[in-house]
Amino acid sequence: MKVFLGGSKTAVMLPRELTELIDSYCQQKASFLIGDCFGADQLMQEYLHELGYPDVTVFVSGDCVRHQSGTYPIRHIPAEGCKGFDFYRQKDIAMIEECDCAVMLWDGSTRGTRCNIEDLKRMAKPFTLICFRTED
Repeated sequence: MKVFLGGSKTAVMLPRELTELIDSYCQQKASFLIGDCFGADQLMQEYLHELGYPDVTVFVSGDCVRHQSGTYPIRHIPAEGCKGFDFYRQKDIAMIEECDCAVMLWDGSTRGTRCNIEDLKRMAKPFTLICFRTED
């Protein structure tokens, strides 16, 4: 089973609900697909690295890796001709297409996570949505 883990770049910690869900997927020997952004992506990479969980692939738009915990393999997704938000969406689209299910950690407002949720719904991929509040 391939699980896309993603979420808002405003995340500064993983809620227990999320770590328990990740632990459950680890027990099922899932393969994790995670982006290279700061926030949720970085926190989830670090959590799995601390667990010593080996089956993680980090997806990157284009050639430049923004964040990688440990020595997880990198999958470079072509993004030629794309700029800004659309450039980074390319890796998310690839993970959505490849995953069997997803877990999104969302602050209720970030555009990238909202687009991922909409794409998951459109492609009829099952997902778990965990919401959190940012500190003002």
